[in-house]
Amino acid sequence: MKKRYDINLIIKKKPEPQQAVIYFLLNYFKHILVITQIIIIAVFMYRLKLDIEISDYTDTYYSNREFVKVAQPMIEDMRQKAWLSSKVAEELRKDELINQQIDYLMQIFPQDFTLLSLNIEHESLRMEGNSIDYRTIMRFYNRLKKDKRFQEVKLANIEKTDFYFRFVFELKNFITENN
Repeated sequence: MKKRYDINLIIKKKPEPQQAVIYFLLNYFKHILVITQIIIIAVFMYRLKLDIEISDYTDTYYSNREFVKVAQPMIEDMRQKAWLSSKVAEELRKDELINQQIDYLMQIFPQDFTLLSLNIEHESLRMEGNSIDYRTIMRFYNRLKKDKRFQEVKLANIEKTDFYFRFVFELKNFITENN
């Protein structure tokens, strides 16, 4: 068998630095430019998406701000009505408490009492009257104590006049049947 030899007579020269740069630019730099352009386009698209979202949020903000401006008088009116209705409810509760106090007192009020004045304040009741018999006054006082419908029952004054006994009861903190 014959040996075959390949002989290359072309001498390979080492490329000069300028030629290496030109070779790199011609062969690889185009790929780098394409990749860079793709990245720039992607960044541009992302920035466009963010700008659209910001614009949507800004529009939503301004439309909501206008809605709040339009609704603000209604909101204030509703707050005022809610405050007034809570005040009315509180006054109705106070009236109901006063009615319960008076109903209770009228149920147990002795027949031989003469009521001269009845003052009802926030949580207290002051009752002045006359009676011919002091024992009736004491029975009424004991009944109030026994029923425990008032947290504080006080016979503030009792005095004898010519024909009757004058008394003053001070009752505080009525306890309703619901409590």
